[in-house]
Amino acid sequence: MLLLSKKLNRHFYQIILLLGFYFVIISKSFAAIIPFINEIHYDNIGADNNEFVEIVAMANSDLSLWNLYTYNGSNGQVLNSYNLSNAALINQQDGFDFIVINTNGLQNGSPDGLVLANAIGRVIQFLSYEGNFVATNGIAQGLTSSNIGVSESNATPLNFSLQLSGIGNKYSDFAWQSPQLNSAGGQNVQQSFLPVIQVTEPYHLLFIALLIMLVNHYRTRF
Repeated sequence: MLLLSKKLNRHFYQIILLLGFYFVIISKSFAAIIPFINEIHYDNIGADNNEFVEIVAMANSDLSLWNLYTYNGSNGQVLNSYNLSNAALINQQDGFDFIVINTNGLQNGSPDGLVLANAIGRVIQFLSYEGNFVATNGIAQGLTSSNIGVSESNATPLNFSLQLSGIGNKYSDFAWQSPQLNSAGGQNVQQSFLPVIQVTEPYHLLFIALLIMLVNHYRTRF
C-alpha cells in the first residue's frame, strides 16, 4: 500500500509539473503583443524630408480604429491625428506588421510628442523627444509624456531616424538609439524580434481534457 501511495504521489507531481509548464507557456502565448512606436523621424539637415512614425504590431492585427496623435510640447495641444488604416506602408516580417505613417510637418522638438491610442480611445503610449510635457487637451489631456532620451537635429543626415534596438517582442524589451540609417517598414538596424507562441482555444480545452482523463485514470488505478 505504501508503494502504491508513493507511485500515486510521483504521478500526481508529474501531472502538476506538466500543468505548471503548460500554463506558463499559455500565459506567454496570451500575453498579447501590444502595438508600439518603433521608429521616428522628424528633423534632418536642410528642409525636413520624409518625416514618419513606424508602429509595430502582431501580424494581421486589426488596427483600423487605432490612431496616432502628434502633440506640440510648447502648449501641450494636439497638432494632427492619423488613423492607422491610412498607413503609407504596412510590411510584414517575422510574424509582425511594420506600419509606417507619413507625418510630414512633425514638430522639431524642445519638446514635442506622439500618442498612440487603441480602438476604445485608451492611450497606449505617450512619448516625447527633447524633453517632457503635460498634454493640455485631446486624448492625452492631463498625462505627462515619457521622454525617449534621444533626438534629431538640423544636422541629422537625410534618411536617418530614431530607432528602438534590442531583442524581444514588446516595447519594454527595447531601447531608443541615436539617429542611424532608417529602416522604415522593417526591423531596425540593431533589432531582433523573438517569435510569439500562439495557441488557439480548442487546443487549450483539449489539453485540459487530457489532463483530467490522466488524473481520473490514476485515481481509479490506485
